[in-house]
Amino acid sequence: MKILVVDDDDGNRRLASRMLMRNPVYAVQEADGGLTCLAMAQREHFDAVLLDISMPGMDGIEVCRRLRKMPDYATTCIIACTAHAGTRDRDDFLQQGFSSVLTKPFLLEELFAVLPAPMDN
Repeated sequence: MKILVVDDDDGNRRLASRMLMRNPVYAVQEADGGLTCLAMAQREHFDAVLLDISMPGMDGIEVCRRLRKMPDYATTCIIACTAHAGTRDRDDFLQQGFSSVLTKPFLLEELFAVLPAPMDN
């Protein structure tokens, strides 16, 4: 499974990538912001996108909206990653098109629980 980790903070991005790479079924790529994410999504399809909400330039909500307009991403698992943990915020993110929400800092088990199940080959 190909997963794209999008976060403007190098440390957060690398931590999430390392967590994902603990499971060998995940092939992980990284993007340092919304524009990079969208450019990568136009070139190849990812099975899931782990998307930070608070990024400069283009926030995660706008990135999610734009991804959802791409035919290949209409139903792709897009996970919001945020420090905003309130119920109202979570509900808003889901209404904006996210598949699920992870509150930072999150545990490995929480991350794996929101990802789609790998396909059996």
